[in-house]
Amino acid sequence: MSPPRSVHLLQLLPPRLDDQTASLADSAFYSATSLSGDNVDADSEVSVDRRTVLRGLWDAARLRSVSFDYAAALHAVGPAVWACIGVRVPLVYSPLVLPTRSDLAALRLISRNAPLVGVAPSPHSAAMLRQRGIRWSRIHVIPPTAALPPRRLGRNDVLRERLGYSPSDRVVLALGDCTRTSGHDLALWSVAILALTDLRWKFLVTGAGPGMDRLHRFAAAIAGDARSTPLMTVAREELPDLRPDHLLSACDVAVYAPSGPAQHQPLLRALAAEVPLVSTRTPITTPLLPDSLLLDDPRPRALARRLAELAIPPATALQGNLEIVAGMAARLRQQDPAILWATLWQTVLA
Repeated sequence: MSPPRSVHLLQLLPPRLDDQTASLADSAFYSATSLSGDNVDADSEVSVDRRTVLRGLWDAARLRSVSFDYAAALHAVGPAVWACIGVRVPLVYSPLVLPTRSDLAALRLISRNAPLVGVAPSPHSAAMLRQRGIRWSRIHVIPPTAALPPRRLGRNDVLRERLGYSPSDRVVLALGDCTRTSGHDLALWSVAILALTDLRWKFLVTGAGPGMDRLHRFAAAIAGDARSTPLMTVAREELPDLRPDHLLSACDVAVYAPSGPAQHQPLLRALAAEVPLVSTRTPITTPLLPDSLLLDDPRPRALARRLAELAIPPATALQGNLEIVAGMAARLRQQDPAILWATLWQTVLA
C-alpha cells in the first residue's frame, strides 16, 4: 500500500489585518485544515501553513526567492500577493476590503503563469476584480460572516446607562472605524440637526480609526457652548474594554454611510443583530442592501429626516425597517463561510 500523498496549502498574510479581513483569513485557514482525504482525494493528507509578509513589498521580494513548489496552492491576502509573482501553482487572492491598484498589478503578472482565483468580501469588490480581467467563473464572493451575533441582541439598558444615556435617549451608532471615507461626519451632522429641537438625540462611535481627531474637532465645532449635555459619546473613552459589537445593543439605530472603501463586517454584524439601519446609496452599499434601506440623498438634512421618521409614533417606518433587517439577518446566518471556503479549496485542488 502506497503512503498517503501530502497536500500542502500556504497562506501569506500582511502584518496588520482589520477585523473583516482577519475573519475572512481565519475562515480560509481553518476550513482548509478541516479538509480530509474524503473531500480532496482518497490518498491525501492536507496540511496548512501560515507565513507573514513582514515588510510589505521588500519582504515580498525576498520571499519570491523561496520556492513554493512544495505547496499545492497558495492563499495571499492583500499586499502579500507580491510574494507570489512567478509561482506556477494555483493562487487564491483576497483583498484588504477592496483590491488596490498595486495588488491588481501583481495579479496581472501572476495570471501569466498560475491559475488565479479571486475571493471578494462583497459584490463591489468582486466587480473590481472582474474589471481587471479575472473571469466571473473564477471570482467567489464569501462575506466575512464569521462571529456574527447568532440572534437579535435586543436593547441593553444597563450598558446604555454606563455610557451615560437615559432610557428615553435616541442613540445613533455610526458603524465601523472612523476614517476619511467612513461617513461618520455625515452621521454626526445629521444627529446634530435633530438635536437642535430634541436634546434626546445622541451620537455614538467606537472611537477607533485614524479619523477620530478630526471627528472630535467637528463635534466640538457644531455642538458649540450652549449645549448642556455632550452630543457625541466615544465608547473607547468611556468603557475601554468594551467590544465594538456590544454597542449594537446600546443604540436605537445604526448608520452606515461610507463614501469610499469601508469595512463590511460592522454592517453585517449590525444586520445579524437586527438593529434598525439607515444607509446612503453608494457603489459599495447598493449591492449589499435593498433599496428600502438606502438613502439617495447623501446630505445631512436628508439623513436627519430618515432618522426622524424611525422615531415618529406609531413607529410604522421603524417596524418596516426591522422586518427587512430581520429577513436579511436570517439569510446571512445561512451563509457559513467555512463551508464556502471548503468548497472553494476542493475546486482549487481538484
